[in-house]
Amino acid sequence: MATSTSSDSARSRRPEQHRRLCAANAFGRIIGNCRPSARAALRPLVRSAGAELAPRGIRVNAVSPGPIATPFHGKLGLSEKQLANTGETITAAVPLKRFGRPLEIAKASLSLASDDASFVTGIELVVDGGLPQF
Repeated sequence: MATSTSSDSARSRRPEQHRRLCAANAFGRIIGNCRPSARAALRPLVRSAGAELAPRGIRVNAVSPGPIATPFHGKLGLSEKQLANTGETITAAVPLKRFGRPLEIAKASLSLASDDASFVTGIELVVDGGLPQF
């Protein structure tokens, strides 16, 4: 009875059968500001996993969204005035002067997962409207 290891199956896999892994990073200020440390932790993880898994035909990339218009903010218990003020402050900080849309993040993720990005691994795609990175 023959067995196949993952490296055996990777060698026999055709290029179009390569696997994809995409990690998502969150935008926001949760208990202080954990976004910079979360991003700092994700970057080397994606790079090292991308390098380690590449020989198996597995691509690893990350998508880091900026402020995205979702119903989440309405569930924070803030008044309408507080929400409006927060939205204005965030919008003012984004060079494109708007919140992103969930579909924009989905399209960026699908692009990384598609065959059009078959030579892309170990990167972080920042989809944040040009928000300064700090």
